[in-house]
Amino acid sequence: MSFLLINRRITQRHPHFTAVLMLLILTAVVVINPLLAWADSVIATVAVGGGPSTAAANLITNRIYIANRADNTVSVIDGSTNTMLGSPIPIGTKAVENSPNGIAVNSTTNRVYVVNITLNKSTFGSGTVSVIDGSNNTVLGGPIPVGNDPTMVAVNEASNRIYVANNDDDTVSVIDGNTNTVLGSPIPVGNNPQGLAVNVTTNRVYVANTRDNTVSVIDGNTNTVLGSPIRVGKNPNAVAVNATTNRVYVANDTDNTVSVIDGNTNIVLGKSIPVGKSTEDRVMVGIVANQTTNRVYVSNSADNTVSVIDGSTNTVLGSPIPVGSIPRGIGVNTTTNYIYVANSDDDTMSIIDGSTSTTP
Repeated sequence: MSFLLINRRITQRHPHFTAVLMLLILTAVVVINPLLAWADSVIATVAVGGGPSTAAANLITNRIYIANRADNTVSVIDGSTNTMLGSPIPIGTKAVENSPNGIAVNSTTNRVYVVNITLNKSTFGSGTVSVIDGSNNTVLGGPIPVGNDPTMVAVNEASNRIYVANNDDDTVSVIDGNTNTVLGSPIPVGNNPQGLAVNVTTNRVYVANTRDNTVSVIDGNTNTVLGSPIRVGKNPNAVAVNATTNRVYVANDTDNTVSVIDGNTNIVLGKSIPVGKSTEDRVMVGIVANQTTNRVYVSNSADNTVSVIDGSTNTVLGSPIPVGSIPRGIGVNTTTNYIYVANSDDDTMSIIDGSTSTTP
């Protein structure tokens, strides 16, 4: 009571003191509870092709590429205006119908790599990788044959190697980005590999093996598997890496969690982090790490949301972010701090501003 009386007397004599006092109070609230000051939000929703499965960004050109499974195309978004550039790029042909699934970008070479599953009866399930020249958005040469039922693709920009998870073969194919040819024999990994990610700094490739609940680690120098698979949660099917902290994040589809692996020791850190709901019948979960902000974004396909994890504490920040219908793959531009979510059911892409600072 005396505090209020003192405040009233002071503010009556010095009106400007009120503004200063309020600023100090708001600052204290933010310091005490930083979650109130951080709230990622969707700033735009862009219509893309049919059945978008995932997205990837070129950090140099600020172009975002979306693989559209339903109409066999890749959409290109101008990241500075959040608008579509031209018509979607056809990946399939009348003779060979492809279903684009995974997508990855080498920002240095300005090449885009698209994983395709052939839908023709005679070659159903066989896999290829299409290469797009990002300078003119045209497909270069013919598709590169890889394993059966390829799911995702990842790029090591330092070595210019491209890694493809072949789900039906339990292998990973390696492509030389200089020649667009497959190097050696596919690398055997665990059972039904789906997601994979590369740590450019350590030259390690992490592969989520969905059916045996493990992650295989590949040495990119020798293209051989290191040690025993790392046991994680149930049905892991997406991986993200923060090369700065050397942490690996694995989205576990069935138990709706994220496992965190220490890349120095290949040991799982603590308990899995609970996120939103994703059901098995909706297949691929999306996960991406922004190593600049140390934030991890996870798509929750059954909830139509995206969860945000603070990489410094491995805890979920605030409430999940509502996005479109059945979100799947996620891409990030670490330069602009924009996150791109492919919503497979309503043929849109949600754009999240990772730097948005608001108070409820």
